[in-house]
Amino acid sequence: MTENKERIKQEVDRTLEYMEEIDTIDPSPFFYNRIMAHLESPASSEKNFFSRFFSLSALQPALIACFIIINICTLTLFSNGTSARSVSREENLAALAEEFQLIQTDNQIKELFE
Repeated sequence: MTENKERIKQEVDRTLEYMEEIDTIDPSPFFYNRIMAHLESPASSEKNFFSRFFSLSALQPALIACFIIINICTLTLFSNGTSARSVSREENLAALAEEFQLIQTDNQIKELFE
């Protein structure tokens, strides 16, 4: 365990020594001016259609209200389609047996005796 710690410490020291040997790079004298010119240029301040459309403060509440109304309508449409009636286990088994013709229904019994 201590060998690993020593090896790691040696590697860290060696890496730090390499970092001290690296020369610093000075930026060109006009670097700051070019960055400021780029930031102030009309191309950087120009926004696309969607960002301008959604940045209008009057439209944001209207869009949120539309989304809420759409969600409520969707919720009511889907909730009306489901039934709250519970089916018992016996009814499920009878329907399954009838579907796979495991038992004969009243109509099938009448046809047998006619």
